[in-house]
Amino acid sequence: MNIHEVQVGDRIRSFDFEGEYDCYLEGTVESIDEFYLYFTADTQMFGGKLNKVQKPARTAREVIRDWSDRIQVI
Repeated sequence: MNIHEVQVGDRIRSFDFEGEYDCYLEGTVESIDEFYLYFTADTQMFGGKLNKVQKPARTAREVIRDWSDRIQVI
């Protein structure tokens, strides 16, 4: 996904590790600046366990640019 396709208010899934699709955070994009995409995570999948969370998170735009499926709009 191209970083320019993500907008404030989108619900996203942000994967932690390339090629590993069972470790991620889900949440709503709050803002996007020159360096980061900021979102409030409400769901965390880690080690096969799905957990409800409420925490701020961010993903570097550089990582998204280099790893096209790091972020999914859901």
